[in-house]
Amino acid sequence: MTYTKSFPVLVKRPVYTKWEEVCLSEDEEFKQEERVRKKNIVKMKQCIEDSKQVLYDMGLKQFTSAVADVAVALFNKTASSPSSLKTDLCRQKFDQSEICRFTEKKKV
Repeated sequence: MTYTKSFPVLVKRPVYTKWEEVCLSEDEEFKQEERVRKKNIVKMKQCIEDSKQVLYDMGLKQFTSAVADVAVALFNKTASSPSSLKTDLCRQKFDQSEICRFTEKKKV
């Protein structure tokens, strides 16, 4: 199942908002998921290192469970979700299609 997102389209006389649906191909969606996964792995490693440093600075013992708990808390605050990157890609595709549409109208 592909990811879809709807965006409002500008019209001259809007009685109702016109919405355009943008869909990602399965390949685009897979690439975004892989990108997020790799980015989140790097972020988790960074959070583990930050967690160790926080515990050390506070003079607390660095038990594995304590390091993991702090790292997970940091990760939850900073990690990217796949849907946000997919939405960003849909927005880029939508913006590109809008530019093409408006330039074609201006030329005519």
